[in-house]
Amino acid sequence: MRKHFTSVQDTNSRVGILWVALAVGVLYAILPLESAFQFGGDEGYQLITASLTCRGFALYKSIWYDQPPVFVLLLESAFRLCGPSILAARLIASAFGMLMFAAFYEVARLRLGQIEAFLATFFLLASPGIFQLSVCVIQEVPTFALALLSLLLLLKWRGRQRWWCLSGSAITMGLGLGIKLTAALVLPAVVVEILLVSRTDKNHAWLRKFIILSLQWFGVMGITLFVIMLLWGRGSFRATYGAHFGEQAGLALERPEDFPFQIGMFFGHAECVIAATAGIVLGVKRGQVRQLAIPGVWLATALAVHLVHRPWWTYYYLHLAIPMAWFAGYAVSEIVKPFFEMFAKRSLDLSTRRSRKAMGLCTLAALALVISERRLEASIADLRARERISADPILAKVREYAVRTHWIYVRYTREAYAFHAGLLMPPELAVVSLKRFWSGQITTQEIVDICRRYKPEQVLLNPKDVTTEWQDFLRDYSVVYQDMDNLLFVRSSLVQPRITQPAQPDH
Repeated sequence: MRKHFTSVQDTNSRVGILWVALAVGVLYAILPLESAFQFGGDEGYQLITASLTCRGFALYKSIWYDQPPVFVLLLESAFRLCGPSILAARLIASAFGMLMFAAFYEVARLRLGQIEAFLATFFLLASPGIFQLSVCVIQEVPTFALALLSLLLLLKWRGRQRWWCLSGSAITMGLGLGIKLTAALVLPAVVVEILLVSRTDKNHAWLRKFIILSLQWFGVMGITLFVIMLLWGRGSFRATYGAHFGEQAGLALERPEDFPFQIGMFFGHAECVIAATAGIVLGVKRGQVRQLAIPGVWLATALAVHLVHRPWWTYYYLHLAIPMAWFAGYAVSEIVKPFFEMFAKRSLDLSTRRSRKAMGLCTLAALALVISERRLEASIADLRARERISADPILAKVREYAVRTHWIYVRYTREAYAFHAGLLMPPELAVVSLKRFWSGQITTQEIVDICRRYKPEQVLLNPKDVTTEWQDFLRDYSVVYQDMDNLLFVRSSLVQPRITQPAQPDH
């Protein structure tokens, strides 16, 4: 009987995951993955970094990079197989997006149930910016896709005590940290889960069990990350430490304090925030702390870090959206279930207070779902309307001179122009982020000096970037394109028409 029940559960699990993957896959299929110029500002430096490593430039030695290497290695492998292809890169990003939503669904299902998991996954999919983020070629979604998969394996181990699940969970988290260190936000939830597993022992040996299990899990995770950094990440420590903890240079730039945690973003996600708050209250009131421990600890950790840490980037909202969607799915399910149970037993009688209350709560739940659906619809429409690679006027001008161009320097967040044009950037300048300025690891003068060494045939800057340091360097360049935000310089020798000798008259 127990085997039959387990088999039914496994079947339901596979069907649910299949439905989630299929729904997300259909949404991805209608997006211009191959033709959209850019889905996010940080796509460019990931693409150009992987393109440079594919051309033989060493990460951390030639290329400055302040994150672990796994994501760049994945992109590099795809580029070696398919060539530097935006479609290949976005298919990798989309695969991680699908994994994130599917793993999130299954973790929520194991803790709450199937209906709650479907609702939670929908709330996550419809959270502000999350759908766009799931197809964007940056590290955040791959990092948390693996973090959620790690949690899933941990829960699978708890249910069946399969040690390969425990080791697999630790290895997967190590891989997630090997993409980006923000996966560490999930570690307190892992510790609490191991603690709760250990507390199930009736005797007083639970503390010993907790210590042993924690050492095993963190040991395997640490070894995995150590091997990754030893084999592929050597040289990264200095850049990473400097970018995150180094002294900040006194530059006339935006400071980390200029990017504080945005409380106002919750107003744009009010339906989920309200539902999540209701879920927290319901969970505590009904004593379902065990079922909601993971999202509770996750949300508390993310809030504690981001209320203090600077800078705050918009894609960090994923760290909060995951646990909030979990709580929101639980709350909506708990609100709707009694209504359907009551309606199944007898016809709806609006003359009773209980029926009116149930109808009102269901209306609010439906409103939350409708608001989320409209946001998701708008996000899909926005991505479908993104400017196409073939229609970008700056790229057209860059390509016009690409045949005679060996190097191009493109300002930060515009590196996609170099990638789409198939051109090389000086590897030392592939990633020129604000963090690199803040930590004193580069200055404008150093950028100009590197450009003097490489002599790039094309330079793309913002008009505000053309400071005193640039003016002398750009004397040999001509402006071939200009708009409010961009200046494209090309070496004058490539722009000036060739002087041809007049044809000699026939004698």
